[in-house]
Amino acid sequence: KSAAFTPLLVDPNPGTNSFIVRDRGLRERLRACINTWCESQANGRDVDSFTGNDVKAMVEQGAFTHKSGVPIHSVILMRTFNHPVKMPRRYWDHASGQWKYDDNPAAMRVYDGGNIHHVEIRKNDKGEWSGRFITAHEAAMRTNPKRGEARVPVVDRSDDPDKGGQFVMSLAEGESVRMLDPETGTPGIFVVYEMSKAQGNIGLKRHRDARTATGKKDSDGKVIPDSKRGEIKKIPKDLKNNYSLSDGSPPVKVRVSPLGKITEIDERIRPVEATLDELDPRVVEIVQRALELRAENPSRKKDKSGKPLPGSWRWMTRQLDEQGLDEFAPQLTPALRLLRLPGD
Repeated sequence: KSAAFTPLLVDPNPGTNSFIVRDRGLRERLRACINTWCESQANGRDVDSFTGNDVKAMVEQGAFTHKSGVPIHSVILMRTFNHPVKMPRRYWDHASGQWKYDDNPAAMRVYDGGNIHHVEIRKNDKGEWSGRFITAHEAAMRTNPKRGEARVPVVDRSDDPDKGGQFVMSLAEGESVRMLDPETGTPGIFVVYEMSKAQGNIGLKRHRDARTATGKKDSDGKVIPDSKRGEIKKIPKDLKNNYSLSDGSPPVKVRVSPLGKITEIDERIRPVEATLDELDPRVVEIVQRALELRAENPSRKKDKSGKPLPGSWRWMTRQLDEQGLDEFAPQLTPALRLLRLPGD
């Protein structure tokens, strides 16, 4: 920085929601196109007061062009990261002979950490639900921690009053929930299609609704009625209060098989706290047989016909399915950990 230097142009702050064209020359060209078009329309507006409808009309008329007349179809925009992930760079310190972190802000690596990996839902002493949204970066740091830190499960299923109370369930995009359908008043299956940490919302759609979010348009460019999918965007507290079943049962996480069989998923089973006596003996028997098959087939080469490997996870889940024990699938993990020998 120098007191004798005054920048000719200074980029404005993008703020939290506004977008700015990255290329300064292209930015000035777009402003000139808008000014020219507003003057030709005599609408009393200029580059600082135009509306979204003006831009839409300009796009339809092909008014955004370079000086050569080549049309401008797309631009690159800048925006502010609302939830940045900052990672310092390392450098080799020759004096100490060690790697050190560079504290210079200009050397910091910044990534967009807004994408959500899952949400952990808990209930307090009053039975009210709350959600803790976990970013993909935070989930990755749980399984790949820094040196010296302990590795923890991706989903924190602990009962912690500081985090909201007793753990209820976790939800990620693509997972299913059984809850009250507001249109029919009967239980329905809904799929998570998005999550927003800023609004604290969970976006759900009916599992049979294959319509797009924006809907289809007719030849005139208008959205066809009933072509947009039905969506529900609610915070976890509202899911419990407004979408519980008629018998008072709250929404529950489920798994739907390819044949349409619905199985409730109880994530509250703690593998470290469970004992063999608490598990179903049929599940324990399946896991014991799986471990025997693994010992008999150490190579466990992949079957060319597509059959499950002897003793594999897929083999165990197939055994449960054949015996009609799908609801006991969450017990496979604790049984496997309790029966597996140390060092296996």
